Amino acid sequence: TPERIASLMAEWVTGKNPQTILDPAFGLGVFYDVLEQSVGRSSSDMKFIAYEIDSQILDCLAAQNSPHLELRVRDYLEETLDRYDAIICNPPYIRFQNFLNRHSIVPLIEKQLGININGYTNVASVFLLKSLRELNKGGRLAYIMPFEFFNTGYGKDIKKELLREGCLKQIIFFENEKDIFADATTTVCILFRANVSINAPIKISKVN
Repeated sequence: TPERIASLMAEWVTGKNPQTILDPAFGLGVFYDVLEQSVGRSSSDMKFIAYEIDSQILDCLAAQNSPHLELRVRDYLEETLDRYDAIICNPPYIRFQNFLNRHSIVPLIEKQLGININGYTNVASVFLLKSLRELNKGGRLAYIMPFEFFNTGYGKDIKKELLREGCLKQIIFFENEKDIFADATTTVCILFRANVSINAPIKISKVN
């Protein structure tokens, strides 16, 4: 995730001074870095919980020694539901058919969320569905997502969850996304959600 994008997302999720922040796909920890540097928050004010399963990434992470970071070396999708004040994520973009653990993960997620997961769903969408259920009342979520789910059959349940109680606040598109996400193989957008029921139009923004 480019640092300037991470900073934009971090500014949104910290707008209501959360005490707990979740990153379900930690990677190299860019969101944690910008929360300390760009947003101007003291890390002592928050607890940052993150999941990561890539052992090569974990070996080179200096941030894991931070007293304010709880880095869980486990698969986020295999964890039971929890609650967080803020969630920020750039999830993995792979189709569920190519996800090795799908036969054990799918029944678990379906039971937790009370929905059926379409076999054509991508893993990013499953991450999002789970995170939406874990956001505390009044909390904020920022997710980078492949835009394709808006126009697919499997995206129906995802859109329903996003629109529930009028909580989807903004969708951001990138006109020059290849300059920002150089390795992207799909159209990218950012979703901003606040777990507050307000009947207001969804803001659509295009960054050029």
